[in-house]
Amino acid sequence: MQIYANPETSINLYKPDTRHAFAIIVPSTINRIVDGQKIVVTADDNTRQFAIDKILVEFSKEFGGASIIEQNGVWFDNDTGKLVYEKSSRIVTLVSEDLNPHNVGLLLSLALSVKRFFNQDAVLTEIDSKGWFV
Repeated sequence: MQIYANPETSINLYKPDTRHAFAIIVPSTINRIVDGQKIVVTADDNTRQFAIDKILVEFSKEFGGASIIEQNGVWFDNDTGKLVYEKSSRIVTLVSEDLNPHNVGLLLSLALSVKRFFNQDAVLTEIDSKGWFV
């Protein structure tokens, strides 16, 4: 596709051969149970980076690469009655093949790993910009 900005210049846009986009949101908090009470603690940078790197390696091996978008999120903690603000990382990869049990299974497996690693109630994943809690 060519877009003409003016008669002297043009910009060529190339659409990648992409059929789908996958994303996993990595939190920055860990839920802990202490004396029967749930407490929310902030994960240290090394802990978060370990989880992020695991996803990046798997997405890169399977789909050729990934991008990280640092963002802020908020959720309501029913146990404390307070909003919890936290940094999160949205890791996105483009998938150039049709959805199949293997590539969707990889996404769900990684999301479950993050959920368990951070002891979360759920982890947000995305397929083609539609959110799914795992």
